[in-house]
Amino acid sequence: LSNRKDTQTGLISLGGEWEFYWHKLRTYYDVHDTNAKPDLMVRVPEVWNSYKINGKSLPGFGYATYRLKVENAQEGQALAIRMPTASTAYNLYINDRLIASNGKVATDKQDFTPEYRPALTQFIPPSKDFEIILQVANFSYARGGAWYPIYMGSAERAAAYDEAIAYKDMFLMGAFLIMGLYYLCIFFLRREDRSSLYFALLCLIAIARTLIYGGYF
Repeated sequence: LSNRKDTQTGLISLGGEWEFYWHKLRTYYDVHDTNAKPDLMVRVPEVWNSYKINGKSLPGFGYATYRLKVENAQEGQALAIRMPTASTAYNLYINDRLIASNGKVATDKQDFTPEYRPALTQFIPPSKDFEIILQVANFSYARGGAWYPIYMGSAERAAAYDEAIAYKDMFLMGAFLIMGLYYLCIFFLRREDRSSLYFALLCLIAIARTLIYGGYF
C-alpha cells in the first residue's frame, strides 16, 4: 500500500492472487507455526469450481482458506473492509482477530450453516504489515468460494460505498413499485388489456429480485 493513497481517500479492490488451502481451515498461527504451503495461488473473486488441483476441477461442496498479505499500511489509521457474501459461509480475520462472519463455517454439512449477509467492518491494522485470512465453507450451493469483490479503504469511504448500494436498491424498488401500481391501475380501467397486468406482475418480480440481491435486504 506504500503507493496506494486511495486507501486513505477511497477504496481499493482486494482482487488478485491469494493463497488457497483446499479442505483446510487454516488460522494465522497454523500458517506461521508450520510454514504451511498453499495448494494453489488463485484469482479472487472467483468461484472455486474453476480452480484445478492435480488437473481436476474442485467440486462446489467443500471448505478452504484464502490468505492475502498486506504491506505498508499506515499504522494507527483505521481501515474498513466491505465484505460481500461468499458461498455460503465465511470467517474473516485480520491476523488472528475475527472481524466478520456469515453463517457457521465447518468441515461437514451437519455442523455447517449458510448465510448471505454483506458486512461492513472497521479495524486498526496491528502493524504496517498484516494478513487477511478468509475461511469459506459451502455445503448448500452448486458453486463455492469468494465470488464477489472485496473492498478495503477508509472507514468513511467504505460506509459511503455501502450506503450507495443500499440507496440504489431502494431507488430500484421504488421505481418498480410506482410502475407496477401505474400499470395495475390501467388494467383495472381496461380489463381487456391483460398486458398491463402482466407488466405489473413483472415489476413485482423485479422488486423481489432486488430484495434478495445487492444489499440483500
